[in-house]
Amino acid sequence: MKLIGKETVELFGALTAPLVKTGTLHKSEHDAAMRILKAAADAEPSPEAPVSRLLTRADAAGRLGVCKATVSRMFHSGELKGRYLRPGSFRSLRISSESIDEIIQGGDVS
Repeated sequence: MKLIGKETVELFGALTAPLVKTGTLHKSEHDAAMRILKAAADAEPSPEAPVSRLLTRADAAGRLGVCKATVSRMFHSGELKGRYLRPGSFRSLRISSESIDEIIQGGDVS
């Protein structure tokens, strides 16, 4: 998905033209900004990397079809990847959605 479209470039040009005329915005700065926007609009979108979400123990347990205690054991044994949002707080454990997907797909987690 493109973040900047040609319409955005045209709108920026139309909105900033009066600023250049009044001297509030230097022409060289305006031209540089327009070049950058045009290049961004013409660029091909990069393939998006998969987004890894952090899930609560309850959410992870639901996705795996196990209880929360099993999720905790799997995390501590290294089968699931995750982290504590607040070290020392048992309730702040979050599990990586990618590690859950790997288990569901039958892949090796290590």
